[in-house]
Amino acid sequence: MLSKSAPEFTSRNAQNDFMGNQSNRWWQKVVPNWHHELASEGATVPYAIAGIVIGLMTGLVMVLFRSLFELPLEYFFSGDPEDFESMPPWLYFVLPASGGLLLGILLQRFGQGHSQTGVAHTVHAVHNLHGRLPWQNALVQLFGGALALGTGMSVGREGPAVHLGSATASLLGQRLGLPNNSLTILVGCGTAAAIAASFNTPIAGIIFAMEVVLMEYTIAGFMPIMLAAVCGTFVTRLVYGDIQVLPHAEGALTSLPELSWVMLVALATATTSMVFVRLIKFWLRNGPSAIWARIALAGVICGLCGLAAPQILGTGYDTLASLVSESWLPITFILVIIAKLIASSACVGLGVPGGMIGPALFIGASVGGLIGYAGTILMPGLAIDSELYVLLGMAAMMAAMLNAPLAALLALVELTWNPAMIFPGLLVITVTNITHRSLFRQPSAVAATLTHFGITVANDPMSLALQRRGVTSLMSSSFQHSPRHLSVEQLDKLQATKPDWILVEEDNKLRAIKGGELNEISAGNTEENVDLLSSSHHRPTITIDNTASLKQAWLDLNKHKVRVLLIRRTSTTNNQGILGVLTRNNIEQNIWKT
Repeated sequence: MLSKSAPEFTSRNAQNDFMGNQSNRWWQKVVPNWHHELASEGATVPYAIAGIVIGLMTGLVMVLFRSLFELPLEYFFSGDPEDFESMPPWLYFVLPASGGLLLGILLQRFGQGHSQTGVAHTVHAVHNLHGRLPWQNALVQLFGGALALGTGMSVGREGPAVHLGSATASLLGQRLGLPNNSLTILVGCGTAAAIAASFNTPIAGIIFAMEVVLMEYTIAGFMPIMLAAVCGTFVTRLVYGDIQVLPHAEGALTSLPELSWVMLVALATATTSMVFVRLIKFWLRNGPSAIWARIALAGVICGLCGLAAPQILGTGYDTLASLVSESWLPITFILVIIAKLIASSACVGLGVPGGMIGPALFIGASVGGLIGYAGTILMPGLAIDSELYVLLGMAAMMAAMLNAPLAALLALVELTWNPAMIFPGLLVITVTNITHRSLFRQPSAVAATLTHFGITVANDPMSLALQRRGVTSLMSSSFQHSPRHLSVEQLDKLQATKPDWILVEEDNKLRAIKGGELNEISAGNTEENVDLLSSSHHRPTITIDNTASLKQAWLDLNKHKVRVLLIRRTSTTNNQGILGVLTRNNIEQNIWKT
């Protein structure tokens, strides 16, 4: 710490100053250095503890979310919350249509400005809002998603799960005043725990969080995200047991010539995923402008599709399981694929707060099942196992719709517990993704949604590297405030303290002078009093909160065309709340080392 050798200027120590301001928070008394540690990438223990806490919290939120719609449905369907097919036929239309109307009215009344939900909203928050998810959107997702699923609308529960898990993590981090760079890792923890808890697939949850939401793999991120996935799975297994979405799935490749049919599954699935994304774009562009009308229209479309194929109502996991163990007629496959494509794309494109992962799995499984059925009829000599193609189509569709090939492959393995799926799974997922993106030139459904709303996601290496660290990790806390005019004696005392920076106030704004430049100012002075701002050594500055990431700092420096940034304690506005100094050179020199 710098000594206060002159009464006219005062020194600051960033960590002590911050802790003095935060001492009223209980968690700061328990772990007093967390804020400072989390600004860097190497905070292993704090991140690990955060991952455990977030995993447990997310697991509880998942139980709450599922209970909101599953308990009423279990009562209505006498135990099976997905048995929409057992309803009277008139309810196939009335239930989703009335649910869409009710949900639309509620969102119009309470959700204006906060109706953006799901995976796309989470990705936007991580890369453009510094990991800060609003609580209002999370509430819309919680109750709106439960209402949509409870009334049989053709959406999945994983999109809402990702949003709710991410929001749980983000809101906890915001409440504790953690730096923004750490919020992105915490959101990744919430995402992994949510996927793991929804599917009972912890490894797929980890990869999904890093592949789809964070868009990068880092050693620092793996540990807390793995712990969060384990804890999220623990909670849901404690409540629901070790239940597999696809029990008894044992498909296998019988011969190498059968790979030609695997390729056919890939091409058919890529074509279907292309149609799905184009339909989502259509509904995004052409739906009514009023929220209530958009959601109500989605409900009506779901109802009409439900009349034609009641299997598409709700999450459809019961139908997905039956595809693995039963054989459908080709006309059933075709009808279900068309109905699910129309209903689910309408729900996603018109803004129903539900997910697209479940529908993607359902549609892909149906396409794969149709190809497998055709194979058993046309090529009986190959002894084709149609169950294999159901599973391959499911994974391929998930990979193409989300641009998540590795997460889809691991989900395939974890859902089936069958390592024989890896070889054909690698082939079908790779070919599907290449065809979807390069041949058909279609983005993922998440990217298509963000593009429609004019949102760009900067996931280049430099942006991601800047996002991983906080401003306090690079700032210099060796600085002193000084008045503009000093006597020669005061200037000598200031030089003796050897600060990195001197901050001088002018017109209520601070200008920065490098400590090493005081000698030049002193040598060029011939007057009895020294005006520190009379030379050309001073630099204009701007301020930024100490919770900011280096990405925010970089953007602010470019926006205001300055090279010096002052780190200010959160919630303070005066010039005495400065904690440290950060320069453009500091960022440039350190970021390339990572």
